[in-house]
Amino acid sequence: MLRQIETATDTALQLIGSSKKRSKVRALLRKIPAGKRILWVDDKHPKPADLKIKTLELLGVFVVKARSNAEAKALFLSGNHFDLIISDIARGYGRGDEGIALPSILKGIANVVPPFIFYVANVQRRRYLDYPVISDPYNLIKRISKCLSPPSFIAWLSGRNKGRQQHNNFGTATSGSLVDF
Repeated sequence: MLRQIETATDTALQLIGSSKKRSKVRALLRKIPAGKRILWVDDKHPKPADLKIKTLELLGVFVVKARSNAEAKALFLSGNHFDLIISDIARGYGRGDEGIALPSILKGIANVVPPFIFYVANVQRRRYLDYPVISDPYNLIKRISKCLSPPSFIAWLSGRNKGRQQHNNFGTATSGSLVDF
């Protein structure tokens, strides 16, 4: 696995265009577990040798490609499971922003929609429908790593009381959002 991480790191650095971030990229890639599944929706799907997809596949991540919202919807309806969805915004004919509708479409057919990233060539820093919009390869790798890596025990332990309601002696909630009797 170490050799695959090194090869993936070399591939990612070609994509990023800088070897200065080698240790950071390697650390991010090590967090991505093999066997995860990504749905990548893009009407101009890259060539099979695309470095972004090649990097992920070297790590044992399965990348399933769709060219439209209709193809993505069909994949969900056929029972496919994905750990992450990556989509561009400017897809489709006419308006050219078909990608913006994808999260809503998938929420309408699936009980749980995995984390979602918009990855585009050029964009002003903004968010669509509460999803990140990323335009550079390094930040894409960071976001993928964050979405796919399992939470650490320390992170779980420190966050397990967040959002829970505090109860006084009468069982009445005083703050937070989850009830824990």
